[in-house]
This record gives sequence, C-alpha cells and structure tokens, in this order.
Amino acid sequence: MKRFVDITPPLPAQRTGFGYLSVPPLLAFALAVGACSSSGADSATTSNETPVVTTETSTAITDPASDGDDLDTYLTDIETGGFSGVIAVRDGDVITTRAYGVADRENDVPVDAETVFDIGSITKQFTGAAILRLEMDGLLSVNDPLGDHVPGLPDDKGAITLHQLLTHTAGLPHGFGPDDQPIGRSEFLTLVAATPLASDPGERYEYSNVGYALLAAVIEFETGGPYEEYLRTALFEPAGMFDTGYLLPDWDDHTIAVGYDHASGARFGRPNEQLWDVDGPYWNLLGNGGILSTGADMLRWDAALLGEQVLDATAKSKFFAPHVLDVPEVGIGYGYGWAIIPTTGAPLITHDGSNGFFYADFLRLVDHDVAVFIAANSDRDEDGDLTADIANHVLDGALEAMFEGDD
Repeated sequence: MKRFVDITPPLPAQRTGFGYLSVPPLLAFALAVGACSSSGADSATTSNETPVVTTETSTAITDPASDGDDLDTYLTDIETGGFSGVIAVRDGDVITTRAYGVADRENDVPVDAETVFDIGSITKQFTGAAILRLEMDGLLSVNDPLGDHVPGLPDDKGAITLHQLLTHTAGLPHGFGPDDQPIGRSEFLTLVAATPLASDPGERYEYSNVGYALLAAVIEFETGGPYEEYLRTALFEPAGMFDTGYLLPDWDDHTIAVGYDHASGARFGRPNEQLWDVDGPYWNLLGNGGILSTGADMLRWDAALLGEQVLDATAKSKFFAPHVLDVPEVGIGYGYGWAIIPTTGAPLITHDGSNGFFYADFLRLVDHDVAVFIAANSDRDEDGDLTADIANHVLDGALEAMFEGDD
C-alpha cells in the first residue's frame, strides 16, 4: 500500500535523541564536496521579522545538478528508497511538507503531517535557548560558574562555567549509562560530583550529554519548576509550538511514531512508552535529548528564531556563534546546541539526533531563507545526508557549490 502524503498545514498556532551525536551528518556531505573554509558571523540575528507563511506546496524548484528533477519529483522519489517519516521544507514563505511510510507497523497507521517524532539531540538547542532566555531575564550569565546555580558540587565541578557546558568543553563524560536508567536529579548530581574530569574545563571540545543535563538542572534550580515546564512557557508557547515537549502537549489527535530497528525491524516502541519518570525522561536523557515534536512545530521554531519573540539579537548572536571547533581540520564550529558549518558563503547551521531507532535532522541557511527538517522512525545511514540533498535542490545546486573549491 502506498504511504505517501503531501499535506502542507498552516504554521500559525491553532491552539491557546537522545543525544548520541558526535559529528553532524552533514560533515559527510561537506567532506564529499570539499573541505570547509572559515566564515564570518552568523546572520540569524539580522532579521527581526517573522515570515508570512503560506500553505502553497512548492513544485517548481529545479536543480540542474540533479538530472533536471524538480523538488517535487525528488521528494516523491524519496519514498522508493524506503524512507519512513516526515520532511518539512521552508523556502522563503513557501512551505512543503511530505509524509512517508508507516508510523505504527503493527496497526498499519500511516505517517501524516501531524505525526509526532522523537527529535533526539536537537533537544540541545532548546536547552541552550532556555539558558539564554534566563540570561535575558537577568537570572544568570553564561559566564557564571556552575556552582552558583547548582548547590553541593565539589570545587572542580562548581568552577565549570555555563558556557563550557553549552559548548561541550567542560571536561565531562559523554554519559553515565542508558537513556532510560532510572536516575533522578539528586543521584545524577552525585554521579557528576564523583566523576573525575577527563580534561580541564575549557581545554578541549568533547561532546557530552552530561553537560546538557546539568544545564537542565540549572534551569530547574533557577525557575523552581520542571525543565519541560520552563521550555513550554519561555520558548514553545511564544513560538506557537504546542506539539513539542515530553509530556505536556495534548497529543490526543496525533499519532506518536513507533521506533524500529532498521536492521532487524524489531519494535522499539514510542518514546513515551519507555521507562520515564512522572515528569519525563530520567536524567541521563533530560535536557540533552528525547523531546518530541512535529515537522510543522520545527518550522515554527525556525520562524521564531528569525524574529525576537523567543530570543533577542544579543542572545541569538551567542546562540549561533561558532564558539569552539567541533571538527578543527575542516573548521566546523559548535554554538549553543548547534553545529556551525562554514561555506564559501553564509554558514550552514544544523544539528541532528538519534538513539538508533529514531533519527532527526534540522538544517538552516538563514541568508538563503531556507530551513529543512526531517524526522524518521528508523535510523538509516542513507538518511544522514538527506537534509543537505533537499537544501541543494531548493537552492538549484548552490549548496554543493558553496563547498566546492575550498582548501
């Protein structure tokens, strides 16, 4: 049975990973077409207007580098390769949303435009934005030591700055165990306190889910409430994102996708069917991964970042700055929950996430007014470059050209 839907819902609000990423999947694309050069400041801070979104589906964008196929044909052909998930593309004011495959194989439920997916480590950008929002409100500074906001830590951990946590330069380990290990905040902080640092804070980049879970703890100590509750009130509601979160959204009219092992087809289940605490995931996952969302909500997030309803220009300049080098040999930087990939033009801003069953990727080319989001309920290697391929089609082959000829 064919499982393909072309639905483009309006983006205005209609109601009042798991964290195992080490290198962005687009790096493979970047290396395939040439090493990257350095780039200037991110331009996401230059636009303060939220675009007017139409419901027209784009069908006339042609990529001369792809045998003349237009975007519509390319997106249609994706299904023949076995992709199961959702693709949402913004090209200026034109939104294209496609749904493919089956969200629940056992019950033969197709993916549609409102299907909810686990977006993995894309969660980190929400944590980073929440910290910047607290800074905007005068409750903290990204230069503060962790010990100013999380009590009871030993001196070596307490001296780590929030900036070092945000940029994976705190010297903390990748993680403490499985995502669903029943570990509460107090036990998690005890583990942090007892674990030796792998390097001196600020010495080097080393991707750490622990660091972003600590940032979630900072948010809870500063706000006096749950992490998800603050994200909902400070970020999601202002952006019109009512279908994003762990437990707070009302998903009664939505299908939450079931995750599957790509190799064996074994059922992993829905994210919220896993072993979670009463207010969401346990602390090996909280703040660094596992948030659920839809394609439409992620484009609402993109629109909010173009304006200032969530973060002001100063906050966004920190959000998207390549503070440290993630992949020094090709100049790929890391901001506050984003990889910043330099090109011959404006930087490509991206982050992905996966837990081995779900995969999601989010790419933004702000200077070209393009954003691409994909989410899948099986994690296939061949989907790793999909966002870049789609963006290249939207830009008539210009994305590939932005990497060619670099040293």
